[in-house]
Amino acid sequence: MLLSSRLNRKKSTGGFTLIELLVVISIIAVLAGLLLPAIGMVRASARTAQCANNLRQLGLATLAFQQSKSRFPGSSEIIAKNRFGSGTSGVVNRPVSWTTVLMPYIDQSAVYKQWNSPNKRVYKESLKNPLLRNGISSSNDIPGINNLLCPSDVSLGNGISPSGLPLPETSYVANAGMPFYGTNQRKADGIFLDLVLKPTLSFRATDLFDGATQTLLLSENMQATYYCKSGFGPSVIDTFKDMPTTLSTVQNIANGRMTGPTAKFDNVMYWQPINEMDSTEPLNSIHTHLINGHGALDDETVNQDDLSAAYLAQKYPNIIPFFRNGVMARPSSMHTGGVNAVFADGHTQFLNEDIEYTIYQALMTPDTPNSNMPNRNYILKGSDYGTP
Repeated sequence: MLLSSRLNRKKSTGGFTLIELLVVISIIAVLAGLLLPAIGMVRASARTAQCANNLRQLGLATLAFQQSKSRFPGSSEIIAKNRFGSGTSGVVNRPVSWTTVLMPYIDQSAVYKQWNSPNKRVYKESLKNPLLRNGISSSNDIPGINNLLCPSDVSLGNGISPSGLPLPETSYVANAGMPFYGTNQRKADGIFLDLVLKPTLSFRATDLFDGATQTLLLSENMQATYYCKSGFGPSVIDTFKDMPTTLSTVQNIANGRMTGPTAKFDNVMYWQPINEMDSTEPLNSIHTHLINGHGALDDETVNQDDLSAAYLAQKYPNIIPFFRNGVMARPSSMHTGGVNAVFADGHTQFLNEDIEYTIYQALMTPDTPNSNMPNRNYILKGSDYGTP
């Protein structure tokens, strides 16, 4: 009898009660709840760091180009030059973007050689009409380049040309200054100038009157679209008013020249001549242009649709850089609170989305006193946008 009671006591103390099990499960759940956000933050931080490194490499490539050519790249310029060719067939005198001309400086010389060959057709053209593009001729001409992609960019992976080839995407944009009309672009307003439209207006290191450490060179944007497109293109800003909200930049690569309407604001960043402190300026038009489109709403709808860059990139990942009532934010990213950028001296920095638009304009203009920005007497301070 005594032996039996001892055995029963041992059995009763050998396991967990239901209450103990529930307590353990609750502790594990609490620990998981604490650890998962931390893991997510670490991953987000790693993606931000990778993006900053991509920009640093692009910045160094730009400076190497400047040292080699004694000028900065154009937002668009002509390669595959042939003095005997008219360029109408698209074989010679080919307009390309700033990214394309940097290819030899980012270990992509083979890609540049393809685009720079007067005898190479990089576009698949219509037999009936040589000016009608039906996509890129070969995937060799448009390889995906990881260093041109931000790992947090949710707009990537949506472009396919009619020929079935993926389109050459990028997440990064160059400082092209203020949107211009005709030939009135100025060196004081930005660095990457349209050298197709005005080939003699080269920007040189000596034009950085505000200093290389205080002038933006490159940043990121979720509507940067494709790296081969050739910058501004024609001035057709008014033609976007009646276009569908989901009009794709794919249509330009497929059915028109690379300098067509939707190329006007691809793979470049710019600033608008608006004054954030001017009470007469429509508030939403200002918000639309802030970094990440911070606080922008669509006034034309009853539901007050979100026009922030993050919202638009996820809902309409392949739209043109115009949406309903305004131009999309430049720069923009999915990084929390701001964007990565590289300056003209090569240093990278995270820009807070809450900086005033005047500060952003001053950072973009290499010669602020002679620029077109409203407050051209503004002098930048390190505390305005953080320290390098």
